Order: sequence, then structure tokens, then C-alpha cells
Amino acid sequence: MHDSYSLILKTLLESIPELYQSCKADRKRLHDWEWEQEDAPSILGEVEARATTISGYATSLQKPDYNGSRDLQAMVSGLQQASIHRSETLRNWMQTESEHYPDFALYLETLEALLWLAVKRVRQEVTLTNETDQGT
Repeated sequence: MHDSYSLILKTLLESIPELYQSCKADRKRLHDWEWEQEDAPSILGEVEARATTISGYATSLQKPDYNGSRDLQAMVSGLQQASIHRSETLRNWMQTESEHYPDFALYLETLEALLWLAVKRVRQEVTLTNETDQGT
């Protein structure tokens, strides 16, 4: 199971740049829409920050020694905080506007899938570490 999580994580991580490029037109339209609104929150800015966090954690999980000196529980917490569902702005946007930006919405959904797969992978590592520490 450990290897299948790693392989899927790697595949999703590698797909992120291509998905980002494929939603260029949606991002341009969203940028233009945000610019026209007086008090519109920056969907693009929030997503960019979350994408950086999620991709950073997922990239570190690809390294053989990622858990060496890291606090795995802190990694899970950091990933969970990066979820698009933690942002009221993004939740509202997904419910009301995402259908107008299907490629960008797919990018967000893929980031979210990457995030939760990374959480599963870290939790699996925590379980294995605990079992090893207990001598089972």
C-alpha cells in the first residue's frame, strides 16, 4: 500500500504543472473578473498560496528520508490547513462560480486530491513508525 500511495502521489504531483497550464484561459478570465470587482477576494491568490503549500509537502514526501527530522503530525496539520475547504472564500466560489471556470475548478480539485492523498501517506508513515517503536 505504501508504494501505491507513493506512485499515485507522484503521478498527481507531476500532473499539477500541466493542469495549471491547461487552465490558463480560465485563470485569465478569473483575473479579469477579480480586477473588475471592487471588493472581490483574490481567488487566484488564495489558490496560489495553497498550491505552493500542498505541492511543497507532496514533493517532500517523494524524498526517501522525508520523515527523518520532521514532525509528521505537524505535516498533517499543515496539509489540512491548506485545504480549499478551510477557506470560506474558496468554498463559496466553488459553490457559486466554479462551473464558469471548469478547467480551473479541475485544477483545484486535483490539488485537493493531492492534499488528501499526502495526508493519507503521512498518516500511514505515522502508523508504521509507531508500530516500529512498539516493536510490532
